[in-house]
Amino acid sequence: DHRFTNQTRSLLATGRVNEAFAGLEAGARSSVFSFQFVLFHPAFDAIRKDPRFEKILERLRMTAAHDRAQAWRKAHPPEKPEAKK
Repeated sequence: DHRFTNQTRSLLATGRVNEAFAGLEAGARSSVFSFQFVLFHPAFDAIRKDPRFEKILERLRMTAAHDRAQAWRKAHPPEKPEAKK
């Protein structure tokens, strides 16, 4: 359910970090929540080192998956659009 992740991304974009964590917590408790999106999406980069984020990862047993996702992102940076000639 991307409802949680979309709302959380919007909250992060507007600097409402505490509310974003409340959304992540609610999503993490939901049986329909898919955390894979959070593992990869750059919108969550600002909170990856936050202890609250790390606790959510631990509770969901996704710490290793998160580490692999970040290693993959580092090895596969997004392509930059070519400058028009």
